[in-house]
Amino acid sequence: MATVKVEVCNLALSRCGSYGTVENIDTPTKNSEKICAKHWEISRQLALKTIMPNFAVSRRLLGRDAGVPAFGYAYQYSYPSDCLKILGIGNAEDKSKDYVIEAGSDGNQYIMTDLYDEDLSALPIRFISDVSDVSRFSPEFVDELSWFLAFNINMELTQDVQKQAYFDRLVAQKKNESMALNAQENPPVRINTNTFRMMRTTGISTRAGKL
Repeated sequence: MATVKVEVCNLALSRCGSYGTVENIDTPTKNSEKICAKHWEISRQLALKTIMPNFAVSRRLLGRDAGVPAFGYAYQYSYPSDCLKILGIGNAEDKSKDYVIEAGSDGNQYIMTDLYDEDLSALPIRFISDVSDVSRFSPEFVDELSWFLAFNINMELTQDVQKQAYFDRLVAQKKNESMALNAQENPPVRINTNTFRMMRTTGISTRAGKL
């Protein structure tokens, strides 16, 4: 089980062929270390956002922002800096779609919606957090991330087009396998997209007459 970045990188390098190992990608010196360092962050974040592993699923209460959307919605909430993907508002069974993610007039990202939980005095959200601590990664995520990384470093490392096509197919397959494993750990829920029912059962209010 990988616990540090270089262990995942060495798995990725082994996928590409016989290209040795890396010892440090935070202060890289070897060419392979520089290549892995260049692609590490984007590969990690894409894998988290795509696979949505259970260890990265988080819940948070957001306070209303002082500003308001120019039109269309009543409230805006600052997009969490450690959020890679919003999964929904409220509980999983009350997965509301009555929100958008947009840039505000100040250029920052916001969650814009009519929803607000008066009992909590906040907006309850579920999201995929930007987990960078490798020791928290599950075995299936380590495996999938190594394939994401191998795909991203392959052309710069090997210039092998056929191997790149192979990685393209295999990454999609591995992604589905990892997502299935994560889904098995959580009981299925009945998804409700009716915001009126959500308001009655969770206390989340919705403004009438949205433009």
